[in-house]
Amino acid sequence: MDDFDLSTNSCTSISANGQDSAYFVDHSVGQTLTATLNAAADSALYFMNGYTDPSTTCVAGDDEFGSGEVVSYTATADERIYVIVDAFDAPAVGTYTLDLVVN
Repeated sequence: MDDFDLSTNSCTSISANGQDSAYFVDHSVGQTLTATLNAAADSALYFMNGYTDPSTTCVAGDDEFGSGEVVSYTATADERIYVIVDAFDAPAVGTYTLDLVVN
């Protein structure tokens, strides 16, 4: 899938215009969601509180050169958070492991 393209003005400060995968987590006010991404290709990891334009819905993100992104977000309300694994450039992010923890 390639629904989202991050610009350099996004929550990661680096563009990510490649293929992406999306997941969602419903969590309650005060809970912290932490995601750790290890990918074979250069990738980005970000959270959105709506499944629309990331420039307006991205609440946290990380884009390291290569691999090793970690993102945490504490809910300020009961909400659905979309976890997006995005590639720096086409065609795809390749193989990856994504660990999600809610505390």
